[in-house]
Amino acid sequence: MAIEGHNLNNMSKTQHYRKVTKPLLERKRRARMNHYLDELKDLIVETMEAQGEHVTKLEKADILEMTVSYLKTKKQSGPPTSSNSSDQVNPEKFRAGYTQAAYEVSK
Repeated sequence: MAIEGHNLNNMSKTQHYRKVTKPLLERKRRARMNHYLDELKDLIVETMEAQGEHVTKLEKADILEMTVSYLKTKKQSGPPTSSNSSDQVNPEKFRAGYTQAAYEVSK
């Protein structure tokens, strides 16, 4: 063991990167990808079960395929539109309301 420790101390920066740092970074990258794939999977399963479908197993490729399909469908349906035009602020009504409120407060 002491010999291995001694060799680690004598490694160049490039060797250290290849032997130690690169595998750690790769492990973190894979863990991050798996974390988000799990989140997508949970969302897909929840949605499918709400629609009455039973899901037994989803592979990573299935998760990505379903996500891409969903996003393509959303893109084709166009941008979301406001269902109620009264949700938009009318500057004139806002100004009149503000003026009325200021008048009442100043009484």
